[in-house]
Amino acid sequence: QFFIRHGELDCMVSMRSWDLCRGLPYDIMMFSGLQMAVARCLGVSHGLLTVYAVSAHMYVDFLEKLPIWSGGRWRISADGPARWKEFQGWAG
Repeated sequence: QFFIRHGELDCMVSMRSWDLCRGLPYDIMMFSGLQMAVARCLGVSHGLLTVYAVSAHMYVDFLEKLPIWSGGRWRISADGPARWKEFQGWAG
């Protein structure tokens, strides 16, 4: 759904289901790209992008590949910055 508020094109997306690991990065890029294209066609700037998802989820097979997930549990430790670098290094 698109609507113009205060001279900006806002976009609201409603989804039934959303895979937060595999779908989110692609969907956000697609939704925001579409919003910017429509805003350009209308001669306004792009505004707020809001996404509503009834079921936001992550699949276990994907989580098992993450360095911060082990044996069905999150591995959270005091060495957060080091763990973040490990997580950033994970690309599939």
